[in-house]
Amino acid sequence: MYGAHFVVDRMLDRVGIVAGRGRILNIDTGEYSKGYTQVNVMATSPNSRTKIHKAWFGGTSDIVEGSLIEDTAESKKYLVMSTKAEVSGEVVAFYDGTLYYANRTIDVLRQGAGTEDMFHRVTSDLTTVYSGIYAMVTPVRVDTVETDDQILDNNKIKIVVQATKLVHRNDRVLTSASETYKVTSVDGSSLDGLVIIYAETDIR
Repeated sequence: MYGAHFVVDRMLDRVGIVAGRGRILNIDTGEYSKGYTQVNVMATSPNSRTKIHKAWFGGTSDIVEGSLIEDTAESKKYLVMSTKAEVSGEVVAFYDGTLYYANRTIDVLRQGAGTEDMFHRVTSDLTTVYSGIYAMVTPVRVDTVETDDQILDNNKIKIVVQATKLVHRNDRVLTSASETYKVTSVDGSSLDGLVIIYAETDIR
């Protein structure tokens, strides 16, 4: 009976290469690695199955927690939640990864300090801080209906982005589904290389 290492190695050789190079692109570094992704069939909820995927990368991969990657065979982007080295002898045979599916891109806008006019009215302009960030966007409530285009009947969402994106409380978030949110809190300590942003519908 074949061991898990043998099975994954065979799969990496069989489906982990596209057009003569590694299937997985580390967008941060531009490096390609042998690897493949799949839906997390062990997830217990529909939301987890669509947002949290599994991946396996070759032992020489430079992919780490917080990396932004693309499965070039499927043209899908992911944020790497975790990686675990599987060692054979003294060599890393492959990495077992858990991913967030980046189902949206977002723009982040921030209000300036403001200026006062002759009538003592203070106005401030919104400045785009980041544009086109790949993100995992999901409803806070698990019973909220979500389509490919938008989240329905929910005013609170959770967003996961790379930790290099310095998002602040009260920033405005515009999603690729034309949704507008206000950041209410930012959790930068729960995940390595990633931050969790909580936001609600922006009515300002």
